[in-house]
Amino acid sequence: MNDVFYRIGNYNENELFLDSSINNYGQNFTTQHDYFLDKYFKIVNKLDLPIDFLISINNGIAIGGDYYIENDIRPAIVQENFVELYKITKNEKHQNIIIPIALLNEFIQSFEIPFELFLAGNYLWEKYFEIVRNKIFPNLPKRKDSIFLFDSIESCRYYINQHKNGYGDIFQVELLETKELFKADMNIYENINESITYNDLIKELFKYWNQDASESPIFEYLFQGKCKLKKI
Repeated sequence: MNDVFYRIGNYNENELFLDSSINNYGQNFTTQHDYFLDKYFKIVNKLDLPIDFLISINNGIAIGGDYYIENDIRPAIVQENFVELYKITKNEKHQNIIIPIALLNEFIQSFEIPFELFLAGNYLWEKYFEIVRNKIFPNLPKRKDSIFLFDSIESCRYYINQHKNGYGDIFQVELLETKELFKADMNIYENINESITYNDLIKELFKYWNQDASESPIFEYLFQGKCKLKKI
């Protein structure tokens, strides 16, 4: 295991201490999306659906209401009891996929409050990560309870350029108390298309928790414990 670690942050201090029981990845997550995600996961794994399909439906209704249902969903009905996904979403990844109209109706009719736009993809991804971890790797640390570290400045710069629009400070990390330190390749999930099907996504995230490596790995570390950060 690597002895030198780095973290990206936007801190005012040049030196500070972090405790994963307080300063973890999940500290800013809220419950505001729990209602939608509960409805989503009750349907998405009944058939091997593309994971973005129900989000498209939800957002379409949130924006267009009854007009969307009448002009986008109804014309997609085929063979009386099925709907063709591509006719609704116009997403090429959804071509040649049909599902029972009853399943789509079940999703739509399950909402007891007005539809709201769901744009919080990180909430969805973390739910999938936790499904796989909890079912297959329950002894591994939860991502949301961890502090994310990298093992090189180059990896930090890659992340800053890919996810933070080129902005972010790099800190060298001294591990003071280590409870968990798990290494995984973030490029396993970085390369996943958002229209991947449920079962295929579960297989891909298995690779992450199984510590498989992609052709061009960028390793991240889920750290739980206490550490000291010093700005480079």
